[in-house]
Amino acid sequence: MADAIETWIDILCKVFRIDNGRGGDVYSFVVFEKNELPAVITPDMIPCAVSYVMGVQPEYSEGGPTIFYSNGQTEFHLTTDVKPANISYLMPFFGRIIGAAAGNMKLSNKVEIFLLNDSADALAFVTYKDAAGNDDHQGIVAKWKVKQNVSGQYTVSR
Repeated sequence: MADAIETWIDILCKVFRIDNGRGGDVYSFVVFEKNELPAVITPDMIPCAVSYVMGVQPEYSEGGPTIFYSNGQTEFHLTTDVKPANISYLMPFFGRIIGAAAGNMKLSNKVEIFLLNDSADALAFVTYKDAAGNDDHQGIVAKWKVKQNVSGQYTVSR
């Protein structure tokens, strides 16, 4: 059976287990080793991160390589409330996230390249809402892309 995302997403999740700035780490939930993804983010889970693929662009041809370009994001849930005073706590996370991604561009040699997007919104401050639509807590969303060569795992024919 062919594997693609399953081979690297948990590695990416672990890359984002970064310093929380308070003597611990941001817990980043894995997906396939054990599905740790919660139904909802609760205050006792914060700080945490949730990573997922939002879309895959396949590239294949007869006799050529088969490449998957995966676009995804990681939601960093970093505060338990919404206060302007949180900004000084949140700003250093931009550098921590960039450092973690830049230091792991091959995801343990499972992919050709893993990069944060090269767009203005690659890293963005966000206010998360509760179920009722009220501002609940704050964090950062990191948008990323992965290029993976899956040649030989999928049959390409006419």
